[in-house]
Amino acid sequence: MIHSEQLRTKILPIAGGKGGVGKSVTAASLGILLGSYGKRTVLVDLDLGGSNLHTYLGRKNNKIGIGNYLASKDIKMDDILQTTEHENLRFIAGDVLVEGSANISYGQKRGLISALSKLDVDFILLDLGSGTHQNVIDFFLASNSGIIVSTPQAPAILNSYAFLKNAVFRHVHRSAGSNRKVSEYLKKLHAETTANSTPPMTEIVSRIKKLGKNIGTDVEDFLQAFKPHLILNMARSHQDLSIARSLRDLSRKNLDVELACLGAVYYEPEINQAVMEQRPFITGAASCTAGMQLDRLAQKLVHSPEFPHMPLDLEIYEDSFELAGIELESDGDPEATSETADLKPEELLEVMAAQKQEIQELRQTIHNLTVGGMR
Repeated sequence: MIHSEQLRTKILPIAGGKGGVGKSVTAASLGILLGSYGKRTVLVDLDLGGSNLHTYLGRKNNKIGIGNYLASKDIKMDDILQTTEHENLRFIAGDVLVEGSANISYGQKRGLISALSKLDVDFILLDLGSGTHQNVIDFFLASNSGIIVSTPQAPAILNSYAFLKNAVFRHVHRSAGSNRKVSEYLKKLHAETTANSTPPMTEIVSRIKKLGKNIGTDVEDFLQAFKPHLILNMARSHQDLSIARSLRDLSRKNLDVELACLGAVYYEPEINQAVMEQRPFITGAASCTAGMQLDRLAQKLVHSPEFPHMPLDLEIYEDSFELAGIELESDGDPEATSETADLKPEELLEVMAAQKQEIQELRQTIHNLTVGGMR
């Protein structure tokens, strides 16, 4: 696993536990914005078998890409690097309809990441597929600075947790290697189907260390270095960050993973229009709140030379989630503002009552996520 904070070139895998969370729009927007701040950036489509990142950049799928690179030893990394009309941004297309690209070996994945890491650039953004396919997990684990994009809905949060859990256990299994005792212990864990049956990762690591000390130490080192960040996308209110905090708490408690928050982005209908028209959303979004929030995410990356470590003043902010909450609240709740601007007093009271009910339902959802078998 590459430790991005130790290198000038930051490799940022961008994943989503489920489809439809805005992962590719986010990746394309961050790529364009980082380039606009003078950062030499490469945007890579690693959704092998379903590559379509080019559409979010307004480009055609007519040049060789990752699939061609993997299929031919005669094609070099420089051959598939495309220049774009965006300053300091280059693009690498995905499979480009090359058969078999979706099923590559672990060795091919490692070789691809190694070749990408040799590029003389500031940022390499890897737009991954959705879900927990082994390709997605392995590419996400290529770097300790992966980003998970999720919406504030409970299913998306559940899938984000499942993604992190799969990533951790993928590393644990690979660490076990040929150690029979550790492998048998892990098989027993997976065979258990009772809700809440999986013990916390701290307990699992303790058990592994008794069966194979070096393996347990490797997993401990991995968990300490693994620093994923969340982007909460399509938020409707600053209160949506509450459910994101539950994901942070669960990851800490059950997986021994310190999930940080890069920030949040409000829902913006114009994004859907840009996707349908196959043009980059961010290039015409300077005046909208979502565009400003995406720009703030990019600035955080620019001003974090040791990312995934962000230079937060912990005397002011408890953690990155508190900072994200303050930012989101200061941005205002767009729907609340538009819906209540012209309301009569009695109508405003009805809206406030409905919002109170929504908060109670959100708290119940968080409670369900916490005690309802998310292990």
